[in-house]
Amino acid sequence: GGWLRLRPFFCQEGRSSEGTSSDKMPPSGGAAYARIKRIKERLKKKKALEGGGGGSKLAHEGTSKNMGDTQSKTSIRSPRSEKDPENPEEDIYPVHVNLKRTIDELERWPGLVKDYTALTMYFLFCCLFMSLVVFQLDVPTQYELDHMVRHRLLDQEGALANVAGHGDVFSYLLKEYDSDTGDWTEDDGGVFGTLFEAEHYNGDPIIGEDVGFLFSFNKLIGGVQLKQIRGTEQKCSEGRGFSNYNLFYETCYEDEPQVFGDSPEEIERSKFGDRETIDGSQTYTATVAPAFQWDPIEQGFTTFLSLADGSSYNKKRLEDLNTMRWLDKRTKQLEIKFIFYNGNFGKFTFAKIILSFDKGGIYRPYDPESAAVQQAMAKGIQLKIGSLNMEPYLKEIDFVRLAFEVVFMVWVFILVASFVREQVENAMSGHFLKRWSPFNVLDAINYTCNILFIYMRIMILRKIIEGYVKVPVNDYQRIFEEVYEDTQNQLTVNFVSILLCILRFFKYYQFQPRLQIVNKTMGAAVVHLYHFMLIFGIILCGFAVLGHLNFGKQSRDFVTIIYSIQTLWESLFGNIDLGPTIGNTDLGYINIYMGQVFFISWMFIAFLVLWNVFIGILMDAYGLALEEGKAAAEKRGKEQPDAVGDDVAAFMSEISTVLDRNAWKFNREALLHSLKLLDKHLPDPEVEFDVYQKELKVLQKQQQMLAHRIQYLETMTSEDIQHEPFHDLWKQKTVTINQIADVLPRVSESIKREEIDEDNLEIVWSNLLSVLGEDGDGQDARQHADHHEEKILKDLVANLMEDNARMRRKVSTLDT
Repeated sequence: GGWLRLRPFFCQEGRSSEGTSSDKMPPSGGAAYARIKRIKERLKKKKALEGGGGGSKLAHEGTSKNMGDTQSKTSIRSPRSEKDPENPEEDIYPVHVNLKRTIDELERWPGLVKDYTALTMYFLFCCLFMSLVVFQLDVPTQYELDHMVRHRLLDQEGALANVAGHGDVFSYLLKEYDSDTGDWTEDDGGVFGTLFEAEHYNGDPIIGEDVGFLFSFNKLIGGVQLKQIRGTEQKCSEGRGFSNYNLFYETCYEDEPQVFGDSPEEIERSKFGDRETIDGSQTYTATVAPAFQWDPIEQGFTTFLSLADGSSYNKKRLEDLNTMRWLDKRTKQLEIKFIFYNGNFGKFTFAKIILSFDKGGIYRPYDPESAAVQQAMAKGIQLKIGSLNMEPYLKEIDFVRLAFEVVFMVWVFILVASFVREQVENAMSGHFLKRWSPFNVLDAINYTCNILFIYMRIMILRKIIEGYVKVPVNDYQRIFEEVYEDTQNQLTVNFVSILLCILRFFKYYQFQPRLQIVNKTMGAAVVHLYHFMLIFGIILCGFAVLGHLNFGKQSRDFVTIIYSIQTLWESLFGNIDLGPTIGNTDLGYINIYMGQVFFISWMFIAFLVLWNVFIGILMDAYGLALEEGKAAAEKRGKEQPDAVGDDVAAFMSEISTVLDRNAWKFNREALLHSLKLLDKHLPDPEVEFDVYQKELKVLQKQQQMLAHRIQYLETMTSEDIQHEPFHDLWKQKTVTINQIADVLPRVSESIKREEIDEDNLEIVWSNLLSVLGEDGDGQDARQHADHHEEKILKDLVANLMEDNARMRRKVSTLDT
């Protein structure tokens, strides 16, 4: 039983007596199972013969005789064949084990197990990390709340996209927007009407606990804050220098924000607006006066619309801000911020509208028809919306997540300690640079991101605990904005970390010949890709500059060179139509001829030419990687590299063997030691290297001679040989300088034979005459080839005679 259990470990050779070669047998444990199947079939035939009577004994004796003959030829015998020769199950031939290959497979097995274990552990680590991030952010809930705020409450693609001037800001807050006409109505409404809704849909007043609800389930926290950031004012001559138009346009406004201190003097100096009206009116003093002076806490000019003040009072405050021109030329940015709580999800949602007033005199709007990457253009209208869990550990599932967070934290520190220890050992041994690879750089950056993720998570939890908000409140709670910003920073770190996790998988693919195909492909293509990227980058930047200069003044997709590069890159994947009459950019409206030339030339060069060159580079590299993998497999006696399925099957076979009750006795270690002991006592096969090398050289010479002869014959049989003056055949048709000198008087009356100096003639016409060399290149090519062939044949006969004499001497020695 132990003998059969060891058979899955053997690399078996087929039996020559049955005409079965070793390369037709399965290379692994499958050969043992096929052998057992043949044994069972032969047992059935034997029982059938015994049942027939007569010839059973004779058949058995014949089988036993064959067994004895075969066993005498092998170095490994079945133990039971000597103990129980009458057993019908021993009607088999002894197993021939490929000693070297079996030892190689056994020695490779621990490394294979180690590599698969490392890949599995890294996969589990990545799954744990990504699961934590997914559960912490709760993206589906954030999407529902974000969609409600962005599209229903703030109307990003409708009313908000049409905010252009200061007056539109107050219209957006106080009036309804008619999407059909694109005008603001005089009816009360707008964002303010939704945030401070005073009536139910049937006209009943909203009182008591229902005050402050948005869309039935979202409770406003405190109110709404408006924050203005103002720029600096200076003489145009100070910023632009001397200009003939400085007297015509004296004052300029810069984007640098104006900042004041927190002292009473600084706050007094920061006041702006019609101070006589504001300070002289008791109404304005109560409603809007704080908005016209510096707020040292918020670092800007703010006003807060408190939910406790009621809808009417807050509406009056907005109208007073509009009347007193709170927004003016020095306004550079306006922020509208509010927070609400949804008890169904248990989430706080922070929303922030950012309107930037540019030097063109408008709020640069959100453009839903622009390219997807450029919808939130720099210095344009932006929306920042985020859902926050201010009670992260409240339910049972939250504590399960906490346990996984602790496991992840411990796991990260173990990996970091192991990585640092490995690098220190490499540095101390002097092999740091030798063992350093690009994957080590990815490891270091990824571990750094993991540590940052843990640190930022702890800081967020600390802020939540220390900044616990007791509701209801009548002021703006900045803790929600801070937690939102920290969460966005953490999300950025996680983005980089997950991207590196994906790339680091290629490090763990290197041990498996099938999984490493991408590594091998990129390694074979890296030189070609480097040069390809140089060419592609130059062409991309050139077309980006061309599009920026010609179309940027009217097309938002080309307004900057960076946007131009992004637009051209997306066009290669069909995301943007660059045609003169197709798509949102519509270059034909700018210049129909430039648009057509630009579109056709870019798509032809980048898409039709460069894109296919890129694919060709990868395909060639992929073919080389396949050939390399196949060559490596053939060195190990296999037709193709092992697949993951083969390794899994080997693992399953190993598990079935280990589960056997005698596995402790017949294990891999015992087999490996036994085979190594046999390997020491068995003589190695003799290889006559001298004979092989001589024969190889002769065959190589013959191959070279035949190749040259074939090339010569193909050239000589060409139909156009008469029209090829440089052909070797025409070297046989030559003339001398003397013959040319004899002909010259016949073709030129001004030249006489006695006046010709052949040496001077040769010097003058040296650049015009095709002179044959002195190395015999004018000989007949056929004679040269025949002579070369005769020499090779003589060498071959001499080598064969020498080998024959050596073999005769060896035979005579053996006979003696």
